[in-house]
Amino acid sequence: MRLVLASNNAGKLAELQSLFAPLGLSLVCQGDLGIAEADEPHLTFIENALAKARHAAHHAGAAAIADDSGLCVDALGGAPGVRSADDPQPLVALGRWPGVILAEPRGEAGFGYDPLMFIPELQCSVAELSAVDKNARSHRGLASRDMLQQMREVWRLG
Repeated sequence: MRLVLASNNAGKLAELQSLFAPLGLSLVCQGDLGIAEADEPHLTFIENALAKARHAAHHAGAAAIADDSGLCVDALGGAPGVRSADDPQPLVALGRWPGVILAEPRGEAGFGYDPLMFIPELQCSVAELSAVDKNARSHRGLASRDMLQQMREVWRLG
């Protein structure tokens, strides 16, 4: 599989090609495809990386990856950073819960699609689970636990 690297940095290309080699991925710089650099107007590294990846993917018509990084030095109040050290670092968490969509709703608990989401390993719909069981297993529960951990580590909360 070929991925577009939303960068023209040869060093970054070599480094990422090596890191993704176990998956057999091939990276190509966006410039090799005639794609101009994206604007980086955002206040955080992650937002700029997303903007660059979306830009490259749109113009290439293919999957793209991006990296936006820099130095944030505590002794310099977070400078040089992206623009300022006063912007909190965005945290992203993801949870997935595989299941099967039912033809007819089952169960009374939960909300939204819960009555239609069947969990094969539990042999019931999400709407047939207690709130405690649902939160222990669901995509939202998984993502929330990850987010809590990130908030503790990165933002030093709780």
